[in-house]
Amino acid sequence: MPNKVYYNSACPICNAGITDQRKRMEQHVNAGLTELKVFKVTQNSAGALKLALQIISSHHENYDGSGYPKGLVGEGIPLAARLVSVVDSYIAMVSPRPHRVAMTALDARSVLKVGAGVQYDPNIVQAFFELDERVFKKLQIPEKASD
Repeated sequence: MPNKVYYNSACPICNAGITDQRKRMEQHVNAGLTELKVFKVTQNSAGALKLALQIISSHHENYDGSGYPKGLVGEGIPLAARLVSVVDSYIAMVSPRPHRVAMTALDARSVLKVGAGVQYDPNIVQAFFELDERVFKKLQIPEKASD
């Protein structure tokens, strides 16, 4: 699944770099929050800034509490962050990366389905699937791998 660093409790030597790697990965949440501090809060921007702070600080929280930085669980994770988590993961999966080809929409949906209730809010995943059906063609994301 995206945004996961896998830990093998049966092999401590295998895990030597994982804790450091995860710490470095988790630092981007704090970096994003630091970047927002430069914005001047006005009456017109207060709501948007509050929403941005919620998303930045919580978009790596997992529905089952295994995420970071606070280990929030379920609806304790702000709604906006739960939404962004699903959409961000989906976009990351269907987009090509330097280290891998893009997943098909069908494969990305399978990953989201498996992660529903674990990494993602299951209600948001279901709503995303319903919306996704209508936007597949508009985004021109292949549903299946081309032969």
